Amino acid sequence: MAHTAKRPLLVIIAVALAIKVIVVAQLADHPMLSEDSGLDTSAYAELARRIVAGDLWLGPGLYYLSPLYMYVLAAGLAVTDSFTGVRVIQVLLGAISVGGLWVITNAWANTRAAWWAAGLAMATGVITFYEVLILQASIDTALTTGALLALTWAVRSDGGDSSRWFTLAGAAFGLAALNRPNMMAVAAGLILVLLIARRARQAGVFLAGLLIALAPVAIRNGIVADEWFTVASHGGLNLYIGNSPTATGFYQPVPGIRPSIAGQAHDVREVAGRALGRAVTDDEASAYFRNLALTWMREHPGDAIALFAKKFAYAFHAKYVALPYSFPFYVHETKSLLRWLPSGPWLLMPLGLVGLGLLARRSDRRALIWLSFVPLYAGAVALFFVADRYRLPLLVPMCVGAGIALDACASAIRQRAWTAMVVPSLAGAVLFALVNAPSALNEGRWEEGLKLAQRLVILGRDDDAAQWVARLAPDAPTPGVAYHLVGQQYLVVNKPAAAVPYLSSAVAAGYRTPRVLGDLAKAQDRAGDREGATRTLGMITPDASEPSGYWLELGRLGATLKALDLAERMFRHGVSLAPDDADARLQFGVNLVVQSKLEDATIELRTAVRLDPRQPDALAYLAFCELSAGNLEEAVRLVETALAIAPGHPVARSVQAAIR
Repeated sequence: MAHTAKRPLLVIIAVALAIKVIVVAQLADHPMLSEDSGLDTSAYAELARRIVAGDLWLGPGLYYLSPLYMYVLAAGLAVTDSFTGVRVIQVLLGAISVGGLWVITNAWANTRAAWWAAGLAMATGVITFYEVLILQASIDTALTTGALLALTWAVRSDGGDSSRWFTLAGAAFGLAALNRPNMMAVAAGLILVLLIARRARQAGVFLAGLLIALAPVAIRNGIVADEWFTVASHGGLNLYIGNSPTATGFYQPVPGIRPSIAGQAHDVREVAGRALGRAVTDDEASAYFRNLALTWMREHPGDAIALFAKKFAYAFHAKYVALPYSFPFYVHETKSLLRWLPSGPWLLMPLGLVGLGLLARRSDRRALIWLSFVPLYAGAVALFFVADRYRLPLLVPMCVGAGIALDACASAIRQRAWTAMVVPSLAGAVLFALVNAPSALNEGRWEEGLKLAQRLVILGRDDDAAQWVARLAPDAPTPGVAYHLVGQQYLVVNKPAAAVPYLSSAVAAGYRTPRVLGDLAKAQDRAGDREGATRTLGMITPDASEPSGYWLELGRLGATLKALDLAERMFRHGVSLAPDDADARLQFGVNLVVQSKLEDATIELRTAVRLDPRQPDALAYLAFCELSAGNLEEAVRLVETALAIAPGHPVARSVQAAIR
């Protein structure tokens, strides 16, 4: 690099770093952004701690998170012993990537455009926000910038260095794919583009670099999990979330799988295993959901194409799509520098597309290879589903394009070349309107505020939580829902007395679903107000809004409260929703025994034994019913069977003593 280029680069990196360090100082202690706040952040923190403690392989099974960041985080912790120190390292990488953007833009255009691009990148708050998080997205822009810088040097090098740079570019895209799996599709697309451009040798060395970067993870998976897989195990699930009969193009929970890392790590195998009728490996579970998605796409090609087009368009839209964090919340609800970093997709997407169009028109075919990253990455996002953090890599070339567009505009104004501005200006206006078109998408600000209130409950900051609930309640999507969910959090942390006022407020606001009333009854019971709990339980009308297990839970609450008629109502409804559930039948049968309704109890317990012949509770209570009905021989058989399974079973022993 020429000496003259070093000084502006150092200035750019220093200014970018100063901006980003200020944001680190302002947000590092935010309750929602700490390493123990839950979701992906806590999972990465836990895995990194294991690596630092010596568990380098992180077995058993495949990685259930993208692997690169957990090792980067572990390295940062090993050096700094501080998550704040790690954040500083991350924003340093981000500042260096701003310098990389300057170099890329300077290579494809000129120094003036490079300054525009770097300035826009520094002013893009969403990039800095994600760099502050303990999350894989924190290094996405740095990795993407590195990959696109290597690709720039590769396609612009026609001499003997070409193969070296294409190998480096392949390796850079491989590293990016280990952090953001969508990059695998981009890398494959770039190889195809190189082949179409008759650069077979460059395509080959690019592939070699890609495989070199992926090899360590593939080898680890082969040794630890006996599955030669290169990315995280939940790729099939993400494909299904984005491509199914109920897919919207954005994240939504899958029935039976908790919307958390624990769900991806455990529930995916459980759901796939039940569907396939056998235990499955991580790869098999991912393949199960992948096949569901591919089957739907194959059987509904029109719907799949329309959904893909929708997701492709939203990859460029200005609307923020929260997952798991709502960037607009931190802009508007924290006193941070983020509110003074106004650049974002609303500006970068239209300007960037215009500038990249100008680059394509002015340059030779080499630029087209580099430019192919944009549709390839947008397509890779659209293949799955759209979220803010998945779109971050797309902002890197958009900064380059925006810098080129602003430089072209400034040059035209200086030269008074008004006619040259007509087409780009019209294109920019149309793109600006499309990118910023009104959308019903929820940016997640209210939901993030609710999660903050719940987090404050966990931290014991009750007054702060109350203030947030007061702010949230007027704008709640359903009146009373904020009170309910915060009250529910108090139940989780075992503060029922604190939960009761919130849950009562939810009911007073008209939010009287079975779940709300049930939570209030549980809180009242645990707070010692059994009369109030019984009264609240009596207000519940069973319906199909909750699964069978919930009604069984309320049935048990009724039994605890000695409200046996209410308990029977809840148990009966739970059984009606899951007639083939042996445990539901057992719980209902036991409740009927307690009420001395032995004839009805016998029916339920016989069904329970038929559904699960090895359940000692069902066998013992049924033996009691049969003995009471005078069926001595059957009672003896049932007792012997129960005691053979559980020799010390108290009910079976009691019935056996009565028989003797």
